[in-house]
Formats: sequence, C-alpha cells, structure tokens
Amino acid sequence: MPTPRLKLPYIAQGQAQKEVTHNDALNRLDALVDLYLLDRYINTPPSSPSDGDAYITGDSPTGAWSGHPYKIATVLDGAWRIFDPFKGLRAYVADEEVFVVWDGSSWVDWSTTLTLNNVPSLGIGTTADATNKLAVTSDAAYVTTDTGDVRFSLNKAAAGNTASFVFQNNWSGRAEIGLTGDDNFHFKVSPNGSSWIDAIVYNVANSRLIVAGNITLSGWVAGSGVPGSGISLYGSADDTTGYNIYNSYFGPTTDNVSASGQAGLRWSVVYAATGSINTSDEREKQWRGGLTDAEFAAGRAIFAELGGFQFLNSIAEKGEAQARLHWGARAQRVAAILEAHGLNPNAYAFICHDAWDAVEEVPAEVEVRDGERHVVRPAVPGRPAGDRWGLRYDELIVFLLAVLDRRLSALEAGR
Repeated sequence: MPTPRLKLPYIAQGQAQKEVTHNDALNRLDALVDLYLLDRYINTPPSSPSDGDAYITGDSPTGAWSGHPYKIATVLDGAWRIFDPFKGLRAYVADEEVFVVWDGSSWVDWSTTLTLNNVPSLGIGTTADATNKLAVTSDAAYVTTDTGDVRFSLNKAAAGNTASFVFQNNWSGRAEIGLTGDDNFHFKVSPNGSSWIDAIVYNVANSRLIVAGNITLSGWVAGSGVPGSGISLYGSADDTTGYNIYNSYFGPTTDNVSASGQAGLRWSVVYAATGSINTSDEREKQWRGGLTDAEFAAGRAIFAELGGFQFLNSIAEKGEAQARLHWGARAQRVAAILEAHGLNPNAYAFICHDAWDAVEEVPAEVEVRDGERHVVRPAVPGRPAGDRWGLRYDELIVFLLAVLDRRLSALEAGR
C-alpha cells in the first residue's frame, strides 16, 4: 500500500531490490514537491522535452498523455510519467507566473483561495505600520464597479473627529478636504504643513458657503446671445434669477426680474460716470396723454412741498452744523397731496412704499481648534420689522415738468 497523498511506495519487510521501490518514491517526491510547471492545459506533448519538464494536461490530451486530462505530466529519463493530483497540491505555472492549487476537482488560482479579512495590516509596495495599517506605494490606482455605482466611504467616530483627504508635497500637507473637526465640509490649505486656513467651508446648519480671501471666477456666461467669457450666479432653484459677470459687464441673467437692493437694505452711494437709462420704448407703452385737472392741481401743491432737508442719521453722526443739505420732497406729504385731490397715490409710480419683516440676529459661531480660529457659522445681523416711503425723482420731476408746462402755457395765453 502506498502513502495516502503522494502515493509513495513502502519497502516491504524482506523485500528484494529495495532500491527500486526507494528510487521510485524519490522520483515521485522530486516530481510533486514544490511542483514547477512550464505551462498548463496543454493537449499535445512537446516533441523534445527535457528531464524534469512538467505540465498540466488539457481537457483532450493526445499522444503519451491521451486519457489523462488535467493530470501532471513530467519527464523522467526521456519518458513521460503521469501523476494524479491530490487535494491541496500547489504548483507554480511559469508561463503565467501564477500559483495554482488542485481543489479536488479542478485547478484554481491560488489567489482566489486566500482570505484577506481581518488582517492586522496590509502594505502594497511598502510597509504598513501601526498608524497606517493600509499603505500603498504606486504611481496610480484604479477602482471600477460591478453594478454601475462606485463610492468611497470615510466614517468618523463623532462630530468632533475628522474624516478627510490630505494632499501632501514631500510629506508636508498642503490641502485637506473633508469633515475636519465638525460636520461641515471644509476645504483647507496650508503654505507649510503647519498653518492651515479654512479656504472654503460649507455650513450644513444654515446652508452657507464661507470663502476666505478674494474670489476669482472664470467661465462661460449662461444664456444665448451673451458674448465673452465670465460667470453666472443664480439665486433661484430654477435659474431664472441671478447675475452675469463677464468682461466689463455686471447685470441680471433675466430681463426685468431682479432688483438691486431692498427697501430695508439700501446702497449707501452709487457712483456712475453717466446716468441710468430707463425704458422709454413706445412699443412697450400704453399711452394715456397729458395731465388731468386733478393732477394739475395736485402738482401745483407738490411744488409748494419742495424744500431743503438734512438726513437725521447724518445729523446724529456729524452734527447739524456738518450734516449736508439735500433738496427734494417728503414722500408721505406727496402722497397726502394726491389723496387730498382725490387721487390714489398707489397709482403713481413716483410714490414708493415698502415694508419688511423682522430678521432675528444670529451671532457668529466660532471654534478654536489646534490654536486656529474657525468660523463655523457667520453672524447674521438682525433688524426689526419696518417700512420706508420713497420717491422716484426721475418720474416725479417729469410729472412736475408737465405741471409747469401747463402753467406756463396758461400764463402765455394770458390766463
């Protein structure tokens, strides 16, 4: 009886020519231990093999291998010998540079039998350590998907911890992206690897994007017929309200939709080389004509309302002696004059009245981490509910010019 796995013959007690049995066992050991195969799945035996050459036969072997599919064929003393593989037998296939193993029914790549679950560390092209338990040295990495989606997940233990990607130059950090110390998305940069700046922070609590430093944007302006390159900034989900910036132009993305400022949030001063241009295209107007008698009478009364004034906030800041003197009218008085003459002030575009709701003040939320000051949430200034009256002087002046023209025409006619 031979041995159960390698089928090595035993030397029987009192056996003659013991060397024959012994040498046969040595030949089997030489063929099967640390098995080295030139190739696998070959059906035709090579014509001029050398002693020690070994192959795995194919599914339809011929010649000396006929009838021995997927067996081990090796050469000894110029003749082919066939060996049956046994479960767990490993071999190196030189042509493919892979290890294979017989699983009891077929040859499989040894790598498919290895399990890498719960390994303490893994180094690919380098050495892993206690901190970097997965370490890779490579010029490139490639990941693809089996089902259509692919996703990397970085999980941190708590909000105060960090889950991020760090980009280094010669082992010194220069940029970091991720959840660094909170649940807001940070884009941090560093000139030296030790001092870090939160260049961009998206605050998830209030949906605010915080950008440190100056912003330079470039791109193609959205919308047809807009020449040049620049950028479009939208303030609505449907991209109907926003602003275009390109070349020397700053303006709205949609005609006659966006306002500049609000009644409760006004520009202080507007500097311009020329005046504003207002729509006066005849094709966009339904013409009514001249003044009614009531409008003429109201206009004469408005002339009497015109006068000089000082702004109260300017007096509070500079004193009455230093506050500058302005000329105009009081919007509420103009509205009252129109009403006194039976006219509806809201029907006249030179009268403006706007109201706004209260805004609750929200203080800035600042955290200091590792000696750095991080604005987690910027301050939101509060303001009480209120309203403000105003006049469109360009239209009021034209209204008064019409009154003045009618008055002069009457005087010239001797009336």
